[in-house]
Amino acid sequence: METRQNHSAVPELLKPLTSIRGIAALVVVLYHLRESFPRVLALSWAPVHGELAVDLFFVLSGFILTHVYNQEFTITIRSAMRFYIARLARIYPLHLVTLLATLLAVSVSPSIAASFRADFFGLKAFILNLFLVQNWGLVDISWNAVSWSISAEWFMYLWFPFVLAILRFRNSNAGRCLTWLLVLFAIHLCLIEYRGMSGYGGMCLGGMMRVAFEFTYGMLAYQLRATYARYLFRSQVFAVSTAVACLALWEQSVWFLFVPASIVILLHLSVTNGRTFHLMSNNWLVWLGEISYSLYMWHWIVIQFTKRRLDLFPSGQLTASLFVLVLLLILIAIAAASNLVIEKPTRRIARRLSALDPKLPTHLLSSSVKTFETQR
Repeated sequence: METRQNHSAVPELLKPLTSIRGIAALVVVLYHLRESFPRVLALSWAPVHGELAVDLFFVLSGFILTHVYNQEFTITIRSAMRFYIARLARIYPLHLVTLLATLLAVSVSPSIAASFRADFFGLKAFILNLFLVQNWGLVDISWNAVSWSISAEWFMYLWFPFVLAILRFRNSNAGRCLTWLLVLFAIHLCLIEYRGMSGYGGMCLGGMMRVAFEFTYGMLAYQLRATYARYLFRSQVFAVSTAVACLALWEQSVWFLFVPASIVILLHLSVTNGRTFHLMSNNWLVWLGEISYSLYMWHWIVIQFTKRRLDLFPSGQLTASLFVLVLLLILIAIAAASNLVIEKPTRRIARRLSALDPKLPTHLLSSSVKTFETQR
């Protein structure tokens, strides 16, 4: 998932979707802060099930990739290879840097490794992480823990051109897509019920099932925009879906409502240009969305290093709250620097790679090939 070099360069109608990605990344960070520092009362308001925000990433990826490539992509070996190279050039450099940073952190602070299972930081897991295949049913969650989702998403990138061709979205019917969306969601829930909630998370095959369904939801949902725009435009739709999504983040009994609510939120933000649009186009929110990939990839290991290596934790609640706030600001600063030093240069490489084939737009969230048309 990516954006242009600064928020002003993000296509106007993509700004709300960039912002929502930044908010989702922040939810994940707050979830891991709460998990790591449970004694801090100020974090008691943080999402209890913030890990669900990763689902929004998967749905959004399928949604935006379909937007970018639906009318332009032609399945040939040449075009598919350029697509893969451009995608890999976008996600792999930061993954590699954070993986090496994790190795350094574990080397400097053995107490980090001591807090996890024996093979968490093993050689086999490192090699699988190096090739970005760690979550393909080969090893449990390992090293930079959050990178499981990047591995899972890379798997979906490999399948995306073929799924796009098979489904033939150009000639698809919105009603048929809605039917498939509902059917797949029902199957998804049945599988989760069968496997249990523990199989839903980021552990190997459970995570692969999670990304496969949700990435496909995004692809199908994109086809619903034109037909159902008149219903999605209403601000009440956004308010209700947002309330449901927030409820699911705090209340486990309704966790399964988060994905449907997220789909409605994305659809609403992609077809409106009213009050909600302007609220979610705030420059600071867009900026947060631009650094969200770096924020997501850096936060876990920085939290682990801070918690175990420094062994600093104030006893007073006020001091502890300030400590966590400072840590959050440090994470945002690291993400901003990472975006500037790592993401932007690699984004330029991805742009050059994609420019070699006019049928292949460069960006996931910053493509200039097409923009969302405003619909009421």
